[in-house]
Order: sequence, then C-alpha cells, then structure tokens
Amino acid sequence: MADLAPRSYLFVPGNRPDRFAKAAASGVDVVVIDLEDAVPPTEKKIARAALAEWLSTNSTPVAVRVNDVNSEWFRDDIAVCRAPSVAAVMLPKTERIDDIFLCEFAGKPTD
Repeated sequence: MADLAPRSYLFVPGNRPDRFAKAAASGVDVVVIDLEDAVPPTEKKIARAALAEWLSTNSTPVAVRVNDVNSEWFRDDIAVCRAPSVAAVMLPKTERIDDIFLCEFAGKPTD
C-alpha cells in the first residue's frame, strides 16, 4: 500500500523548545516547528538556535515553517533546515515561483 497523506499536523512555536520532544513523541503525523508567526521578532534568533540544537540530537523527521523570503530571518532559517531530520520546509507568504527557487537556492551549502 502506498504511503497515506498526513492527516494531522501539530504546530509548535519555535521559541518553546521544551515542547519539541513532547510533540515529536505525540504520535501526530507531522510536527511543524514554527519560526514565523509563532515567534516574536525579538526571539527569532534564540528560537532558531534552540531548533538547531534540538535537531542536532533528534532523528524524528519534522517540518519547519520558516520566515518569508523577504524577511531578514529567511536565510538563517533556511540554513537550519539543512539538518537531516528536516523533512519539509513550509514557505509562508509565497506569491511567485521565484520565491520557491530562492528557497531551494538558499538551502544549498555554499562550500
């Protein structure tokens, strides 16, 4: 039988790392760590660092909702998404196909 489409998504604020493991163990189909609307601007950097630390020790596949391509946080968000356990990236406020290409390009290693 083919894999079924996910039926349940659990959004977790990126500035609440205390909830990441609990969400991953909840049995939900997809855990989405939200770095965008759920995180106030003053906490974006801290949330991203907390996510990067958690991803370095976690193997559960997650999705990450990044800030939009025109934000000052986009490239740093995408850099965190290079972790092997990031299975998907949610790109908010996408209005053009070029936004998707920019997301793909920004996620490539620069070495």
